[in-house]
Amino acid sequence: YIALSRLALEKGDFEESEQWLRKALHDFPRRVEVHKYLAENYLRRMSGKAESSKFLVKAIDEYIKYAAVQKEDAAAYLKIAQLYRAARQEQRAVPFLERVVKIDNGSSFARTATKYLQETKKGGSTP
Repeated sequence: YIALSRLALEKGDFEESEQWLRKALHDFPRRVEVHKYLAENYLRRMSGKAESSKFLVKAIDEYIKYAAVQKEDAAAYLKIAQLYRAARQEQRAVPFLERVVKIDNGSSFARTATKYLQETKKGGSTP
């Protein structure tokens, strides 16, 4: 299903891609990486569309579902924080940034998260 979803995505058929991923979730609910693929699908659908904020919210939701199981995936937590920042919801990004620093201290992910945390405390952000 995932390969078929990727093929549809390459063709620009976001709806078909989403259908394959939803089928994968239905048939294989423990394949949590499907949530990450769904999030990527939604992010690709955003460019220049009036409903971009709807897709952004869906992407955040799917990444959160993924991270709830993949608790040590610093990249996923950082991505969630970046998406919240893009949505101008910096305070909602804070716990995810703190999680990145806690689980991957010293990495490039943690350095980026620390930078974002400092910017949030100062009251500014650059998504």
